[in-house]
Amino acid sequence: MSARSQLPPDYRRNFAALLGDFFFFGVASSFLNQTTVLPSLVRQLTSSAPLVGLVATLQNGGWLLPQLIVANYVASKPLKKRYILIPAAIGRLSYPLLALVIWQLAIPHPDVALAVFFLVITFFAVSDGLASVPWFDVLSKSLSPELRGRLVGIAQMSTGIASVLVGVVVHRILGPEGPPFPDNYALLFAIASGSFFLSLLSISSLREHPGKVSQERPSWRAFMARLVQVVREHKAFRLVIITRLLIRWGDMAAPFYVVYALDVLHFDQGAVGLFISAQVIGGIISGLVMGYVAEHEGTRKIIRISGWLAVGTPLLALGIPMLRPLSPAGLLPYLYALVFAAMGALMNANMAGFMNYILEIAPETERPAYVGLANTLGSLILLAPFLGGWVLEAFSYGVLLTVTAMVCLAGLIVSRWLEEPRQRRMATASA
Repeated sequence: MSARSQLPPDYRRNFAALLGDFFFFGVASSFLNQTTVLPSLVRQLTSSAPLVGLVATLQNGGWLLPQLIVANYVASKPLKKRYILIPAAIGRLSYPLLALVIWQLAIPHPDVALAVFFLVITFFAVSDGLASVPWFDVLSKSLSPELRGRLVGIAQMSTGIASVLVGVVVHRILGPEGPPFPDNYALLFAIASGSFFLSLLSISSLREHPGKVSQERPSWRAFMARLVQVVREHKAFRLVIITRLLIRWGDMAAPFYVVYALDVLHFDQGAVGLFISAQVIGGIISGLVMGYVAEHEGTRKIIRISGWLAVGTPLLALGIPMLRPLSPAGLLPYLYALVFAAMGALMNANMAGFMNYILEIAPETERPAYVGLANTLGSLILLAPFLGGWVLEAFSYGVLLTVTAMVCLAGLIVSRWLEEPRQRRMATASA
């Protein structure tokens, strides 16, 4: 049997649908970047560092926590596309509302605007989290592992190229020549809402085929018992979760790179656009490299690269400001943008590395449960950004970054014991 005959049906159409969804979602997310735009907006509404860190906590928590519930629900469903579309459509209606609230209330009632902001980003994250478990299952059955690696590489590269332009637009909108506050941030939310709609339109064109499923949905007691069994007995899954948790501890410092740039280094608001462009350029390079590595060498290698990036990012942030006395005027923002380039590369590595690794080691009938369990266990790092705000207020920027680098180094060390699932699959086929 030829390799082409083993490809899933409608793989070209579905590749295009998933690519469009990935692309437009990524562009929208660049306009509302979690590590640049959103923290800088919160900084305009409050001076509290822990509240700046709460942005990432709420977004990650809303995305991660509901996934076990939906994993058990959709596990017995042979067709899962509707379980992507319904929550995604509901969640994306909230961002145009938030644009209106920021436009009207950010100046006269900043506390109200901040409360609505936190409520909406949490609601959006929950809806996206509910859609993500069936999305990963549809991705897995619609494309072969090699095509998934290619999809992620192309999607990250194309999204990155577009997001460089997004960074230029954000620079103009938030810079001195752009609209005044809060019109500038309201405009960013309005533009992002349109791109989220195009993402939804693209995934709706996917042609899904039934996949292998459990015969019936297990009771919650049986489902939870099975999850405990997976953690206890599946060594590869346990190791990849521990590695991911330690490396994701880098989120502790992520919201504060831009705060440090604005409040301590005294860059103007327009530098946020530069940082977005740097982040997506890092993502482009990452997409090119990691798409190739994932296709030819496997996902373990991607995870190892992620570990090195996670350690290097806070060390870069520590070292680059020390060059200020030696740097020509105006050069330091461009040097500091290397921090965001490293962050962009690291963010892209999560999909190409950790999630693809989990999809490869999960039995086909239990993929939703594995994805839901992996992401729910990921909620153990939810308080990292909030804790990072507390460390920053209680100690210093240097302490925050040093602690972050040390924990990420532990994740890099643990990743040495991961096996490459593709080699095990080939060995099993040969046997």
